[in-house]
Amino acid sequence: MPDVFTPEELTSLLRGKTVVYVGDSNVRGLYKDLVWLSNNCSYTPLKFLKAKLEQSFAGDRLVDGLMASRGRDYREVRHYSSPNGLLNVCFMFCTRIYSAYMRGLLDQMRQASPDLVVVNSCVWDISRWGPRGVEEYKVNLHRFLQHVQLAVRPDTMLVWLTAMPVSSEPRGGFLIKQVEFLRHTLRFDVMEANSFCAGVVREFGYDVLDVHYQFRCLIHHRNRDGIHWSPRAIRATTNMLLTHICLSWNRHPPGRGPGRLLRRAAAESCLSPDAIQDISGRPLTAGQLAAARYVRGDQAPGTR
Repeated sequence: MPDVFTPEELTSLLRGKTVVYVGDSNVRGLYKDLVWLSNNCSYTPLKFLKAKLEQSFAGDRLVDGLMASRGRDYREVRHYSSPNGLLNVCFMFCTRIYSAYMRGLLDQMRQASPDLVVVNSCVWDISRWGPRGVEEYKVNLHRFLQHVQLAVRPDTMLVWLTAMPVSSEPRGGFLIKQVEFLRHTLRFDVMEANSFCAGVVREFGYDVLDVHYQFRCLIHHRNRDGIHWSPRAIRATTNMLLTHICLSWNRHPPGRGPGRLLRRAAAESCLSPDAIQDISGRPLTAGQLAAARYVRGDQAPGTR
């Protein structure tokens, strides 16, 4: 379970940082939720999470975007800068994890390398790119991660989000008539894709946040279309991400989350015993620390 962050704590954690979100409409929802949370403790209204290509949302601006469509050439790039300039967040919609368009976006990162990249691309890749879509997805994931290593600083943190659970009868906008036959198998394809991607991303030394696992028993928070999620679920994911960042950067979470789970997470992120005691109030034994570090390979998240 994640900790719970306020706008002030979010701003303090990401002060002076540049954050880039790359992905589909669910990732866009996470981008909007981070922007909303930076100014307001309430949940992001569902109507804003559903909206797309609006000229401005909560003070951000639409940088690039084609007319709304259900095609593979859909584009949407958004940017938010806080009034005091301490927080910069970008969102880039992608329908394929690696393409000519994505290469262009990654090359733009060379000019101003971000501090944090949050990315997921799955459902569009495995459903909208023909009979060889899955095989090409596997190849493209390697190409994407190789390009990322050239486009960002060595200390840039990349977090791969697994795709969230899909309904047995999804009705998302990407399911056009030509691919409706995938409706009943898509949830299983997503699970297999998540497993494959998690392994590859870890091989490259980047982080994986398994939100699919976290929400597998919380499907009552999924919207009626079977693809998108409620404001509460989106906020929970944002808090998971922020908690992960805290532990990765050796920062102290606010302390509102479950102590036992935070102690375990702190151990797995290789925080010092003193830091763990500060967070939880109770130190872990040497054996617990050794076991946790063995599982993690004695490597803190976000480092390579």
